[in-house]
Amino acid sequence: MAKKSEDGINKSAEIRGLLKANPKAKSKDIVNELAARGINVTSTLVYMVKTHEKKKRKAQKRQMAVGKVDKSVANPVDLVIRVKKLAAEAGGINRLKQLVDALAE
Repeated sequence: MAKKSEDGINKSAEIRGLLKANPKAKSKDIVNELAARGINVTSTLVYMVKTHEKKKRKAQKRQMAVGKVDKSVANPVDLVIRVKKLAAEAGGINRLKQLVDALAE
């Protein structure tokens, strides 16, 4: 468990609050702003909090991308069968390839 500071201030929460208010703020600016409030933090702590927040955002984006996967293709075998049927309707696999190439242009 994390060690509590003597003055009861959560320094990381203060840093996150400033970053939320000004996401483009430099670490030096955040250290100076908190020093003006009487909270002593190092730039290393600011970098650590920024990195942790960036990792959380990346993880959320990854989760969103996973959630957007097409659910209609649950079974790849079914997809292959559907493509074979489509090729038969198009006049053969070579004709289907020509159609796909034409669409890609």
